[in-house]
Amino acid sequence: MPHIVIEHSAKTADAMATTCKAVFDAACGCETFPVPGNVKVRSRLCDNHTGGTGDDFVHVTVRMLPGRTDPLKQEVSGAILAVLEHQFPTTASLTVEIVELHAASYAKRYL
Repeated sequence: MPHIVIEHSAKTADAMATTCKAVFDAACGCETFPVPGNVKVRSRLCDNHTGGTGDDFVHVTVRMLPGRTDPLKQEVSGAILAVLEHQFPTTASLTVEIVELHAASYAKRYL
């Protein structure tokens, strides 16, 4: 935990490998994620989308179990937004969303 999903337009696709690594590093630098092995980052290209920014966006969803304070959540979203601003200075829309998972229904399996 957490699961960090980066949704993005085709215009940003070439930078996603370095962006995933930079977002991972930023998340691991936050107080709320002390174990880097628990942080997972992946990206999804959105071929089809419609909205106010046209075809230029990056949106990050951080899914985590509940229990973090608002300041800790703001630390995470701010750190990730700073990465996006550095990676994509001319991209029309950069957004970060923190989503709390429902702990009672979250299930996982590791091998």
